[in-house]
Amino acid sequence: MLYYKLNYVVLLAFVSIQLSGCKKHDDSAQVSCSDIPEPKDTYIYPIKPGTPEWGTLVSGDERLNACQIPYSTLQSISTEGLIQSWLNFPLVNEILLGNSVQRGTEFFIDNFSGLQELCKRNDAGEKLYEWYKQMNPLCINRLTSDIDRGAYTFSFTYIEMLLAQDTILNKLATSQKKLLVSEAVSKYNNKNKYAVYFGSFGAATCMFVCGKSMQNAFYQPFLAEVQHSLILEQFLNTCLLPADKELRSELMTSILNHSLEFIK
Repeated sequence: MLYYKLNYVVLLAFVSIQLSGCKKHDDSAQVSCSDIPEPKDTYIYPIKPGTPEWGTLVSGDERLNACQIPYSTLQSISTEGLIQSWLNFPLVNEILLGNSVQRGTEFFIDNFSGLQELCKRNDAGEKLYEWYKQMNPLCINRLTSDIDRGAYTFSFTYIEMLLAQDTILNKLATSQKKLLVSEAVSKYNNKNKYAVYFGSFGAATCMFVCGKSMQNAFYQPFLAEVQHSLILEQFLNTCLLPADKELRSELMTSILNHSLEFIK
């Protein structure tokens, strides 16, 4: 089990502090916001934070074992149900708290039965893309609580990190990868309208989807760039941005420019 330096409550508190006192973005455009309907076969975790049983679990391994979806359920649950079950997974926030969000994602793909099953599904890439299309960063403006806004920003991370995995991208044709990159660029632009909420990390996960998609599609202009940029290579391995602001801006601009060429 991974060991983390922070816990989710502390992380949300940090987000709350960062957002408090910030003014809403003045966006005059009418935004249609509706929650994605929860699939009827979404797995209901019997043991989760708030239940008496959860308090008896001492180790990370015990909590992980308690959150596994039974094999019999995995055989009948829809792909959409698996996606929602991932978003509801009691330990989903822990992908944010490791050394890198990519490492955290890989850990749960290897160790959570719900993601193991999702990655086996032939329609996983298509269904995740369809789910992603329904998510709108501009809808964060309808939320009034900083804690809710923080949770909303993280929901994009949970989907984007799956979409950026080779095991998912391998299920998409090149034309579908281009559609995915186009959608991630759109999300990137809209997140930047509310950068006070999504921050550089929210923008980074969009560009991570773009970069990993182009890499998976063997898009040669981008691969040539990766060969000559250690910073870009490291980002594609970790989803970690460089600390230097100028280098961070150059990295994001480079991926964005290649993305715009890729989707032409």
